[in-house]
Amino acid sequence: MKYKSFEDYVNYKGYVPKNYVDSLQTHFGYKVKNLAKAGVSNASILKQFIDESEKIDKEDVIIVNWTSISRFRTASIDGDFWDIVTTEDVEPVEGLLSQTTLEEMKINRIHKNVFYNEILEYIKIIKRICPNNHIVFWTWDFPYDVQGNPTLDELRNLLTPIKQFETIISETNSSINDHHYSENGHLELYEILKENIKEKYSIGKPKIFDRILSFYKNIF
Repeated sequence: MKYKSFEDYVNYKGYVPKNYVDSLQTHFGYKVKNLAKAGVSNASILKQFIDESEKIDKEDVIIVNWTSISRFRTASIDGDFWDIVTTEDVEPVEGLLSQTTLEEMKINRIHKNVFYNEILEYIKIIKRICPNNHIVFWTWDFPYDVQGNPTLDELRNLLTPIKQFETIISETNSSINDHHYSENGHLELYEILKENIKEKYSIGKPKIFDRILSFYKNIF
């Protein structure tokens, strides 16, 4: 996936920075199949998983990164799904939905954290389809400070806890306006996911798992 701020970051670093998937592959020595797509909703991430589900072996490790619940799918003028990430990008649904409607839908989706139920339902589906796989679920967008909500409490127990990592905008002192994780942020994330996988598998035993399948919304 290429976009302007990533190209700026590559120029800033002077090389293509490593991401957490690269580090996992180097550490464990197994193939990593990155199925990431940028700018998608959780519904589209689930679709990515469904499309690959029949190809998943029981030895595969699966990593799923859920995104913001404010993102959602719509029907585009071309008759396909279109994920709404920002209400400024309305051309694919122009004439079908107004910018005001899209903004109201985004507000509705974050109301009282209701749509975290959607992520919980998706996790249950994935676990039912792949009951024997080691699956890592995580998200950068979760209200860890909210207590006493039954859905959030149940979901919290299913997610690998993630803290705030360094971002590109912070590393570059705001010279690049990109809130994705920096190379250092990806290394921090890698350390957490590595320990999660090591709890299940020993590095010294070859062929315990053949692949790591990453369903992550984007890399940088």
